[in-house]
Amino acid sequence: MSALMKSFRLRRKMTQKELGRLLNVSGAQISLIESGRASMSPGTAAAFNLLQQDPGVREPGGEGSAASELEAMGEKHLLDSNEYLRRHKRDRQLLLGKYERQLEQWSERYEKAIVSLQLAEQMMRQFIANDPNSPNIIACRFEQTAALVTLDQIRAQKPEITMVKIAGLKQELRSIKAMLGNKRAFLGMPTSHQLSAAPPPALE
Repeated sequence: MSALMKSFRLRRKMTQKELGRLLNVSGAQISLIESGRASMSPGTAAAFNLLQQDPGVREPGGEGSAASELEAMGEKHLLDSNEYLRRHKRDRQLLLGKYERQLEQWSERYEKAIVSLQLAEQMMRQFIANDPNSPNIIACRFEQTAALVTLDQIRAQKPEITMVKIAGLKQELRSIKAMLGNKRAFLGMPTSHQLSAAPPPALE
């Protein structure tokens, strides 16, 4: 509805204040509605529908109408694109957090298993040196086996692939951030700097 209102206004070469006067709202409210930051009240929506059907303000047709329609479509695309990019960014951030937590857990388990393995081997050598028949040797072998099983489980999870996914997600998030920061340039639309530098339209 916001894009439709802006398209209607541009085709009829109205200012936001002029359209607001016809709909009994302020020009600032029209600006908010067109930008998608506010919704039309039921009364404003009804008045706008009637205004579109009013023969006195029907579009005469011409070259300007196509350009205005194209501009309105571009602005709508800009708003829609920003919204789904922000949603996609949130999804990617959640997935990145999941992978990073998983990698952190693997790292902690790996370090503990290495320490347990080294300690078990050290203790087993001491027990063998002191008493080859010591029952503690069996306990050390059990700890050694448990540590090796843990290391094997971690390797089976292929943590390297998760690391690649993390790197890819970080790059994707950087690209999304850059696109959101300069969306008009990415979409081939004039930037705010270009718009401000453009000469004003000729007054007839």
